[in-house]
Amino acid sequence: MMQKQLMQSVLHYNRNCLVIVNDKKQARITALDLVSELTQESNPKKLKHISDKQLENISKRISDQYLLHLI
Repeated sequence: MMQKQLMQSVLHYNRNCLVIVNDKKQARITALDLVSELTQESNPKKLKHISDKQLENISKRISDQYLLHLI
């Protein structure tokens, strides 16, 4: 419920944001919830403000498999 409200706010302002949670576990849960909310949108890539090539270059330097999955 809270993630849906958070996603609506992010989509409304269409800006970067920082979400503060209690711990690493909650950060992972929130990230997955937000990604699942975003995939239900008509244009799930509308918050993506980076080219595919740039994203590919960044993803090569990420060692955390969980973060890589979210990106």
